Amino acid sequence: MGLLDISLPAGMRANLLLLQGTSAKIDRTQERLATGQRINSALDNPSNFFAARAAQNRASDLNIRKDGMLEAIKNGEAANAGLTAITSLIDSAKGLASAAHASNAKDRDSLSIQYNQVLTQLTSLAGDSSYRGTNLLKKDNLTIDFNENGSSNLTINGFDASATAIGLGKTVNSGYWNPVNTIADGYYAGLAVNNAGSAVAWDDTSFGQTTIPLAAQSGVISVAKGRNFSLALKNDGSVVAWGDNAAGQTNVPVAAQSGVVAIAAGTDSSFALKSDGTLIAWGNISTIPVAAQTGVVSISAGGAAAYALKSDGTVVGWGNVGATPPSGALTGVLSIKSDGGQTIALKIDGSVITWDNTTGNALPVPAILSSGVTDIATGPNQSVALKNDGSVIAWQTGTTATWPVPAAAGSGVVAIAMGNNSYNALALKSDGTVENWNVNPGSARTGTPGIKVSPPISWQLDSGITTSETQLEAATNMLRRNTAALSANLSVITIRQDFTQQMINTLQTGSDNLTLADMNEEGANMLMLQTRQNLGTTSLSLASQAAQSVMRLF
Repeated sequence: MGLLDISLPAGMRANLLLLQGTSAKIDRTQERLATGQRINSALDNPSNFFAARAAQNRASDLNIRKDGMLEAIKNGEAANAGLTAITSLIDSAKGLASAAHASNAKDRDSLSIQYNQVLTQLTSLAGDSSYRGTNLLKKDNLTIDFNENGSSNLTINGFDASATAIGLGKTVNSGYWNPVNTIADGYYAGLAVNNAGSAVAWDDTSFGQTTIPLAAQSGVISVAKGRNFSLALKNDGSVVAWGDNAAGQTNVPVAAQSGVVAIAAGTDSSFALKSDGTLIAWGNISTIPVAAQTGVVSISAGGAAAYALKSDGTVVGWGNVGATPPSGALTGVLSIKSDGGQTIALKIDGSVITWDNTTGNALPVPAILSSGVTDIATGPNQSVALKNDGSVIAWQTGTTATWPVPAAAGSGVVAIAMGNNSYNALALKSDGTVENWNVNPGSARTGTPGIKVSPPISWQLDSGITTSETQLEAATNMLRRNTAALSANLSVITIRQDFTQQMINTLQTGSDNLTLADMNEEGANMLMLQTRQNLGTTSLSLASQAAQSVMRLF
């Protein structure tokens, strides 16, 4: 049926059009009331619709950035917790160093071991301060984006908070518990450990003594020198040997390939001390007496003689030790060194006692060695002692006569060594250089290596304890600086987080202002439109009745 097939009176058509318009407005108002939006599509108001959508999209992007800021804050909190704990460990280490100042030699050894354990835990703690794979205390960096396109951001630069990285060096002691010898000397060859943890050898090239095997080129913490062979102790507790093997002294047994804490070398004998206090021997002197099979804390060898220092301060000797040592050498001993003909012992009170291996008779020593000695070494008919002021005393064994010491080795020394059946002596200086000289007659030896090795921090020296305290103070200041930088970055992130939340609220409010409907207004509109629809329906009915009245006339 066509549109013009039915003709409506003008009044009815006008009312019908009004009703249709009112119905459309009612539908629109119902949609606004249902959605709460006065603009539901681009057809309603293109300008406002797209402006509101842009604001909503930006608010959504910023909300994602806010989540990243929350994660960054958690990373910062993890790092801060680590720094707080590390600072507490440093305070504990300071307490140990302070206690060491007033302690005797034996207690200093014990305290230095505790100190090293604290540093180990410090490094472990730094490694555990991670959050979701990022560790700001292990040099990981963290970048936080603040705006939707990432053009505004902040990078938090992590740092290494391990003990070594913050400048804390582990201590070495005189050898009562866990000796670490940084230098050693043989018949004509010297041996040391450099900064990279590699063994370094010089002078005598016979038997391949100066050719360092690959296994001894890293991770070395201690070295020992026989007449024509060398031993190296690695940080994994294994032993590496090279050089002359006439007596099997470089055939390292399986038992010495793990758990070793100290090594020693005689003329052609090798010894390894295990962490459980047991000894392993191979080479010319391979039989260990029962008394030296347990409870050993230090081992010394020289010539064809060997001595074990037990945890109760007693000494057990075997091999070519001759007669029984004097009674003063059997108790209260801190460390012991032997060269076949004579033996020298360092007592806990810092005094030195020597004796003849053949007769067992005590031998005279210079009066200056009655106290303050922290390390000892001996060769054929001469010995060397290190005092707690860093000076070196050399003397002819069996007399009180001292040998001249080169000026370069007369101060600032932290460790000494002498070779088996050798007149050569080594002195490790506090700057890491090695001095090399002939004790008899005290002249400088040709071919002095001048190498740079890792200078140990010995708590047997007051200066060594002071060095540790200085390092601890510097580490504390370093941590404080990094903590301040971390706090500043976290403050920036927190401020940006608050700002971002405010921006999200502003964008959402702006978007709502452009599109949200006024529910009161729309409710009033609905009431008015319903009233208008009712009136239009009534008007249409009246117009229809007028048409019906005309039809009744027929």
